[in-house]
Amino acid sequence: MERQWFGLNPAISHAINIVFLYVSTLFLYHLLRRLLSRQPNAEVLAALGALVFLCHPRNVEAAAWISGRFDVFATFFLLAGLYVFICIQNKYFKNLIVVLCHLAALASKEIGILMPVVLFCVWMLDKHQSKQPWKPVICEFFQKNVTLLCLLVVNSIVYLYLRSRHASGMMHMGVTWEFIYQSYLVYQLPTIALKEYLFRTVLPFYNMGVILPIEYFITVSNQIISAVVSLVVIGGIIYGAVKRYTIIFAVIAYLAMISLVLYLIPIGITGITQDRFLMSALPFYSLLIAYVAQQCIIHFNHIRAWFIGLCTYIFVIALITFQIIPTWSNSLMFWLTMSNYQEKYTNEFHPMLLFAYAHSNLPEEMVQQRIDELIARERAETKKTGTFRPIVYIMYAQYLILKKNPEGLDIMEEYMDVLHEMRSAVSHGQLIQNEAIPDAQIEDLYTSYAHGALIMRNDIEKADAALQEAKKLRTGPVTFNVLVYDVIFDILKNRQPAAQTEYQTIRAMTKTDETQRKSAVVTINRLVNQVCEAKKLSVPACQNLPFNVEKFFAGQ
Repeated sequence: MERQWFGLNPAISHAINIVFLYVSTLFLYHLLRRLLSRQPNAEVLAALGALVFLCHPRNVEAAAWISGRFDVFATFFLLAGLYVFICIQNKYFKNLIVVLCHLAALASKEIGILMPVVLFCVWMLDKHQSKQPWKPVICEFFQKNVTLLCLLVVNSIVYLYLRSRHASGMMHMGVTWEFIYQSYLVYQLPTIALKEYLFRTVLPFYNMGVILPIEYFITVSNQIISAVVSLVVIGGIIYGAVKRYTIIFAVIAYLAMISLVLYLIPIGITGITQDRFLMSALPFYSLLIAYVAQQCIIHFNHIRAWFIGLCTYIFVIALITFQIIPTWSNSLMFWLTMSNYQEKYTNEFHPMLLFAYAHSNLPEEMVQQRIDELIARERAETKKTGTFRPIVYIMYAQYLILKKNPEGLDIMEEYMDVLHEMRSAVSHGQLIQNEAIPDAQIEDLYTSYAHGALIMRNDIEKADAALQEAKKLRTGPVTFNVLVYDVIFDILKNRQPAAQTEYQTIRAMTKTDETQRKSAVVTINRLVNQVCEAKKLSVPACQNLPFNVEKFFAGQ
């Protein structure tokens, strides 16, 4: 809908993320106010707890990164469902809205499947009073919500069926004994991931990196620390259950919200943690903070001191958030920050830094100077250590192709098989992948080669073969520039129905930007004419030169 109304506009996408984040904060405020209402200062503490969520630096990735919208929307619909579940009295209206929120959360991200778990946790937080027996409140939950729970189970079953049919392996993959052995016993990834998520939640100034490769965290000392932290958490929950402390359900809800990314099951990411995965868990951390402050005020008095302490914590995390935000301002800032962080562990820059420089708005002379310096560093490091990183030269080749330097095609062809090996490693669920390049970037590399082969060599066969490999990796909407080249290739390969559909998409995307549409038409006409004249193709588009895309499709 956004794309239809506004086209591909990053400012609009970012604004939508921000709006949903702020509305989620309002839902959280009302939810916290209800859950804290049996004790004094509920409204003030609920507001401060909501501010902890809003200002937390771990939300920056989800809010600033357009692709983080999955987490923003999932969190919004989860909080909306929880608010309605606790605060709305009409049973039928409540059930309808909660079911719709569950469907919307599932449509946003698989974390939505855990809504029944957090509904139970919130029920316990709302209905149970510390030191009272568990059983009556638990029985009441199932007795009063049996219809709702059945509807949520049906939603989940349908979702899992559709996911297995149409999206199997995109994020989570099948559990194998090999995975269990490697993840649980050899690397101990679940305990390491849990410790990292907890530290990144409670100590937001801890480890400011965004890309956190698994191999950096698999050390004996970290495995021991992580095991101790995990035992403390589990022990605390058991102790709280024995003592009948209601607040343990805030901890359980927090753990449930990160359970799918703790490497208990295989997941398609290569980092030990990702900040955006914390967004759905942070509301329960905020509840825990507000509850602890409330209990401290009750038992130790000194109201002013506790409020000042909580406000100071919020001020500190807000400062950290403001410090992080510029990292996400553009691709170059992001990869400079991430590459500098990586060099704390190794002496190697991140290969994506080459891509960031190549597509930056810096003067061309400065870009070339920076890239030449990086390649010189890489060659010196290779001579020193013997470590050869083909992906660095592939990214360098992409830059040369962008500058229409034929040397880039030669380098790309030399290392093209490396791209297949990267995909093979990922598809087989390899846990540790050194400097893994995401599918979107591998797609971009194939696409760059296809464009270069077409523009510089008029080699439609190799170019189209590379483009088809790129298309296999597409999981999201295609960008405007890539779509223009899709039209060109489909015209030259006589795939007219596909070309016409793509061209109609271009027209729809540019209905409010006539200049961009004309630019696309000029590019399509120029390259189709160029290849037709060079290769003497027999396809219909080459039979009546000069080619004109608008006339060509008007005659279909």
